[in-house]
Amino acid sequence: MKKKQKGFALVLSLVLLLAMSLMGGALIVIASSDHQGNNSSDEYQQTFYVAETALLQAQKSLIDKILGPIDNSGQRSSNRSIPRNTLSIDPINYGNRSSLTPCYKSFRNLSRAFDGLPPPQKPPCTPEEEAANNCPETPEDPDYFLVEHKENQEFYKLIFPILNNANAIDQIKNNNPSKYNAQQNLNKQMHKKALDAEKERLKRFKYEFFSVNSGAALYKGAGTSLKKTSGTTQRQGSAYRIYGCGIMGDVDDPEILIPLETIVILSH
Repeated sequence: MKKKQKGFALVLSLVLLLAMSLMGGALIVIASSDHQGNNSSDEYQQTFYVAETALLQAQKSLIDKILGPIDNSGQRSSNRSIPRNTLSIDPINYGNRSSLTPCYKSFRNLSRAFDGLPPPQKPPCTPEEEAANNCPETPEDPDYFLVEHKENQEFYKLIFPILNNANAIDQIKNNNPSKYNAQQNLNKQMHKKALDAEKERLKRFKYEFFSVNSGAALYKGAGTSLKKTSGTTQRQGSAYRIYGCGIMGDVDDPEILIPLETIVILSH
């Protein structure tokens, strides 16, 4: 009877060990999935922030064209104009690119002219048409014009001054090592390592934007002053539809692409 009980205890121990191993493995898988899910969520969130940055950069570019760009002295130059649709999406303007960018294609309300299509060919001319000097002409390419189009812009270059400034502050601390003990120096090294890793992560993000002049629109500006008769003013302006994309990875084959669009009305 004791021998049977000893055998039962051994079997029970193996069953419990197997159950605990399965539970431990399941917990590891769940924790790993949660970690990957959090990383993916962070990447999508960061890409969304980059897309918002693209819209802000496009709006800033339009304002610089209307008011004049800021020169080295901090003043607006006199080189100003109303941005109009003058840039063709013809691939010849983009180094003979064979297709439109993934960002451009993500907006379904835009023209698909030149989207990987060969240029129109001249129709054949019959001897009779040639004799009568009446050969058909080559059809024109369908075209679509933008105010401007900036692609493959590095998000890291916009925020580099912020990160670089943080690194400079740490460097100042290093110039006075007597004020910091060994533990603080270790924390400094860990912080620098984390900062370098964040820099490399942000280099994976790019943005792209383009804008279209949608025509005249009434610009309304509200404000207050000492005059009792002051109030809301209305001026003639232009409406611009702005498109922007946040991109993670290769701009031609992105891992994540988030498109955003907005409409702004700027006063003349």
